[in-house]
Amino acid sequence: MARNWRATDGTGRPPILCLNGIDRTMATVERFAEALSDSSEKPGFDVFSFDLRGRGLSDPPKSSNDYSLDADCDDLIDMITALGLEHAHVVASSYGGMMAMSLASSRPGFLKSVVLNDASPVLDGETLARTQYWLRRNRTFKTWEDVAESLKSAFAIRFPAWNEAHWQELSKVLCIEGKKGIRFHASESCLKYLLALGEDLDVRTMWREFAGLKHCPLLLIKSEFSSTLVGAVLDDMSTIRRESSAGTKLLQIEGQGGYPLLHTPKVQAAVQEFALSKS
Repeated sequence: MARNWRATDGTGRPPILCLNGIDRTMATVERFAEALSDSSEKPGFDVFSFDLRGRGLSDPPKSSNDYSLDADCDDLIDMITALGLEHAHVVASSYGGMMAMSLASSRPGFLKSVVLNDASPVLDGETLARTQYWLRRNRTFKTWEDVAESLKSAFAIRFPAWNEAHWQELSKVLCIEGKKGIRFHASESCLKYLLALGEDLDVRTMWREFAGLKHCPLLLIKSEFSSTLVGAVLDDMSTIRRESSAGTKLLQIEGQGGYPLLHTPKVQAAVQEFALSKS
């Protein structure tokens, strides 16, 4: 399931394509997309995003065996083809970054620029483990306040600067309300897949694909307490990018450890200026 936020000025600029985290949906980027498609103050962009299989508004496959990084990348290509997109600025958060890197080999001419939002060629095991911990203990909730409190207890160490409004907002991104209460947005087969990652399912690294971005301008967004862009991973990424003539920018967001929400002012402004400069 894909969505398009159309620029209010009928832009001829390349669109922005948002690729989300492994446990997120299009709701994560809604405020960001609305802001960047608004042309009242600055030139606007058409913004696209889509829900991965079994998440949000997208239908689940027949079994949890039909989930994989390869399957998500194939779905991405199918969506790009169906939408008729020839090129785009790709804004990729966390797991979405690995999908963006896959485009370097499958659709090398598609990428006008890439924003990696706390994303690397390696899946962040620490963040995945925290997400799995939360999912195993919290399947349904009675109130939105219960969701926010549950998320805060699991992830507050990663987001020390967040207030109650931030946790309420994340609640609405991760969960949906139905007849049986409030639950995580993903299907049961997707939950099984997410909970098995790192155990009996293999997620490969994407170093070769990351190196394929050498001709593409890159904005790297790093949270202050990131467990993704650290140590040898960040060093190796920096080494690879030294061979790039396309340019690399680094933006650090203070006070958090997970990937920053795109609509926060500092991130939104940086992505907008970066995309405009490469259009």
